[in-house]
Amino acid sequence: MSALGGLIVVLAAWLGGRALLPSRTALPRCGWEEQGIAYLLGSATLVLAAMAATWAGLPFSAVTAGALLALSAFAGGWRLLRDRREPLADRALKGWPFPLVVALGLGSVALTLAWPLNEFDPILHFAFKGRLLFGGADPAGEAFTAIAGDYGRVMTHPNYPLGVPFLEAFAAHAGGGWSDRWVQAPLALWSACLPAAVSLGLRGLSPAAARAGALIAACTPALYAREFLSGGLADLGAAGLGEEKMLGGRGDLPLMALFGAGAALLLIARRCGARTRAGLPAWRPAALAGLCLAGGAMMKNEGLALIGVVAIALALGALLEGGRNWRPGAVALGVAALALTPWLVHRGALPAIDENYSEQVSLERIGHYLTVDESDENSPIRAENYGEDWTGASRWRPARIGRYFGSEFLDLLSWGLLWPLAALGLLHALRRRELRWLALVLAGGVALYALILLVTPWFLPSLYKKGIPARLLIHLAGPAALLAGAVFGPRKTAAAG
Repeated sequence: MSALGGLIVVLAAWLGGRALLPSRTALPRCGWEEQGIAYLLGSATLVLAAMAATWAGLPFSAVTAGALLALSAFAGGWRLLRDRREPLADRALKGWPFPLVVALGLGSVALTLAWPLNEFDPILHFAFKGRLLFGGADPAGEAFTAIAGDYGRVMTHPNYPLGVPFLEAFAAHAGGGWSDRWVQAPLALWSACLPAAVSLGLRGLSPAAARAGALIAACTPALYAREFLSGGLADLGAAGLGEEKMLGGRGDLPLMALFGAGAALLLIARRCGARTRAGLPAWRPAALAGLCLAGGAMMKNEGLALIGVVAIALALGALLEGGRNWRPGAVALGVAALALTPWLVHRGALPAIDENYSEQVSLERIGHYLTVDESDENSPIRAENYGEDWTGASRWRPARIGRYFGSEFLDLLSWGLLWPLAALGLLHALRRRELRWLALVLAGGVALYALILLVTPWFLPSLYKKGIPARLLIHLAGPAALLAGAVFGPRKTAAAG
């Protein structure tokens, strides 16, 4: 029954997302693109609806979870019956690339389900909250908010968002019990869905761009594991006992997939908004983009900061375009803000944490790390144990951050060709008005994460050992793949957007 519960949540999320999509005539797409974007939309909507329900005072009981799943499934089933005669578009991904991408996606699902929850982050940051929600705990109650005397907080990082815990609790309710393996079923599809979202976003640019973007995304090893197979096939049996595995119950892949889908849908919306006669009103994909961005912010705290990056990029892009085509971005940001209101109000009542970067980012702290070498007083172990990273390299944080990011960008075993091609995409965007905002999103995201690492209270070599820079950069895989794929599109500067 636990396995069945996970499958029920996956099906209900997919059907709910399918109900939200415009018609196939208005938004041409192939079946693979449709399934991927529908699941991402549906999962975002489910967690946003669950947050709104608990914020309104409803307990997240089996009745509430069942009602939301049933509503999602009913809406999608009705939409499927209504649209059953609408034809699908041809696949942009034809020939050998398509079975390769499908095989990689299915493999990521199988490996996720093969590894039970057994790492610090999936257990303590997410599954602990999921079990509380499944047990009927109020997100505004003591289990989530209390400070326990000399022992500190009841849970680590109480103001982490509840997207992943809600999906796990949905699966547990649908299956009639908690299972460390099968509550991951709704969390197994992120790496499989991102290439489909990228393909859909680039379809309007050209089939070649859509094909290249999807293939680049799917063949990025970090979507599955860092340093992919560097130790041979034995790595696949490591069961997530190290920091190399990206699959599983963390919040990084959900944020990656939903942020990528939001960027892809916003790219579509801006192309529609730039046309004088568009078959698809720009507000519809823009609103869906807003739902995906909000869903990403429900998965991990960085998603909220990335929405700020998108807002700044859209504003700067509008200035570069002389104030044209600003409405799709405004709709997307407005929908995201409205959908996130329950979580933002609730989050304001939660205890602050060490990673509360709204307090960490200050001119004083930035100035400190720009002028003073890093101290080892916050190191969890002897700093000398980090080897040359501490004893032989510069201890100036900006230099260290540049070295860490540079090593990631050049790490082919983790990233394949994603970052070199994304760099070409940034140069290509200088000649394409419709891509400049997306280039600003990618550059702004990297700058944001460099700033976070600059002011973090944690010992930086320790964070690098834990793979934190890579786990931050994976959030930007969607915009990077969109820009990389666009390099293979038409060279002529478009009049649109």
